[in-house]
Amino acid sequence: MSHQKNKQNLSYRYLMMIPILLTVFALFSFRPYYIPKSSPKRTVISLNDSIPVVLDTIITLDPETFVETVQIIKRKKDSKPLDVNKVIQMNQEIISYSDTIVTFDMNTYKEKVQVVTSKIAKGYKILIDLEYTKQYPDFKLIENWKKAGARD
Repeated sequence: MSHQKNKQNLSYRYLMMIPILLTVFALFSFRPYYIPKSSPKRTVISLNDSIPVVLDTIITLDPETFVETVQIIKRKKDSKPLDVNKVIQMNQEIISYSDTIVTFDMNTYKEKVQVVTSKIAKGYKILIDLEYTKQYPDFKLIENWKKAGARD
């Protein structure tokens, strides 16, 4: 007798699943929807400047007061080629810049972070930054400029 009761309890469990399955099917049922054959013409308004503009962000940290200043400079994009020698001659001062290098070891799953500070002539740094902004930068040229401008 108890064996039959257990079978009936199991059958009620399975029967309770039917309304749940029907509800889920009803939620994802196939309802008709309409696809328009021709979409209405839309007017596209393009908000482009007639003069190409470049935005630069310059962050300066004063090492004595630890005050950080942020400048956003908007300038016109030059279409004429850049005179490399003129840039180097006009920017002879030595500047210090920092790079952050993150190395992840796949074998030990450890991450190593290095902050490397270097000194370089400002003219070379300007040329390197301009080369990095290109779609396809010339990395050999960048390495040559780094070696020529290094002041360690």
